[in-house]
Amino acid sequence: MSKDSAEPTAMRRAAKIAQNALKATLPMIKAGLTERAIAAELTLQLLRAGSAGEMPFSPIVSTGPNSANPHALPRSANWLKAICW
Repeated sequence: MSKDSAEPTAMRRAAKIAQNALKATLPMIKAGLTERAIAAELTLQLLRAGSAGEMPFSPIVSTGPNSANPHALPRSANWLKAICW
């Protein structure tokens, strides 16, 4: 399988959007924030950074025993272990 010339460019752009969104989100993470609050902020920052309105999946922010679940849904827990975006 080969990629057309536009695909690597699109992948680099997507990676840059994700990187910028995470950089904008990290400073706001404080003790006591819930997984949901962090996921919401990351979603907002992804959109601000140029992500399409419809994402293939929502950002995954999981904590505690939920952090080992690769498809965890954000809860109201408030100890941070993993962010996948």
